[in-house]
Amino acid sequence: MPGSKRQRELAHRRAERQAIRRREAAARRRKQRFIIGASGIGVLALLLTVFFVVQRNDDDKKPDDAAATASAEPKEVACGASAPTAAEPQRFPSAPPMTIDPTKKYVATIKTSCGEVVVDLAADKAPETINSFNFLAGKKFFDGSPCHRMLASEQTSVLQCGDPTGTGRGELGYNLKDENLPTAVTPPYPAGTLAMANSGRPNSGGSQFFFVIKESSFQPDYAVVGKVTKGLDVLEKILAIGDDGAFEPQPGGGAPNQRVFIESFTVT
Repeated sequence: MPGSKRQRELAHRRAERQAIRRREAAARRRKQRFIIGASGIGVLALLLTVFFVVQRNDDDKKPDDAAATASAEPKEVACGASAPTAAEPQRFPSAPPMTIDPTKKYVATIKTSCGEVVVDLAADKAPETINSFNFLAGKKFFDGSPCHRMLASEQTSVLQCGDPTGTGRGELGYNLKDENLPTAVTPPYPAGTLAMANSGRPNSGGSQFFFVIKESSFQPDYAVVGKVTKGLDVLEKILAIGDDGAFEPQPGGGAPNQRVFIESFTVT
C-alpha cells in the first residue's frame, strides 16, 4: 500500500539519521582531550608517555548520548561496600588563603570503598597544593565522590579521583601551580606516589589527583604531592578489579569495573 511504503521510507531515513548521530558521537569521543597517549617501550626502554588530563565540559554532547549514558546499568560497588551519600559538587571563586605551616607534617587519611589509605603530604615541597587539600577536606569536598578513572596495564597502574561529578570534567573554580615536578628520576613515579592531574597546560591543577599503584614511567609533568604510607594493598585490591576500557580505542583505561568511592578525606 502507498501509505505503508511511505512509512517504510520514513523509518529508513530515521534509522540513517540515528546511525549518522552515533558515528558523530563516536568521533567526538575519540577527539576528547581526556585521552592518554602512550608511546611504546622499545629496545631503548623509552618512557611511556601518559597524560593525566582533566577533561573539560563537552558542550556538544547530544541528548541521545546523555540518554544512553543515563540508561546504562549501574555497576556494583567494589569490595562489597555500599555507595555513600555524595555531597553536592562545590566551586570556589579563588584559591584559599594559606593556613598551613609548610614546616610541619601533614597526613591525609582517605577512606575508600575497599579500605583506608594514609598519605604523608609534601607540605614543604608543595605548600599551595597541600593547603588546597586541607581546605577542601574541611569543606568535605571529596566525601562521597567516585574514583572515576583507572589504568590497569603492565606499564601504568594508577587510580584517579577527586572529581565529585564523577565525569572527569568537574571544575574546582581555581587552579594550582605545578609544585614539586619530578626531575631526572627513573622511574619518576614509583609505587605509592600521590600526584596531581592537570588540563595539559602548565599550572592547571585543581582537585583531581591520582595514586600510582605500581611503578610507572610517564612524562614528569604532574606535581608529586605525597607518598602512601599505609594502604598500598588497598589500592592493589582496587587495581585488581580492572577498568572498563571506556577511553579506547586510544590508550587510556577507563572507569573501574566496579564503582570505587572516597567515603571520607581528612587532613591532620
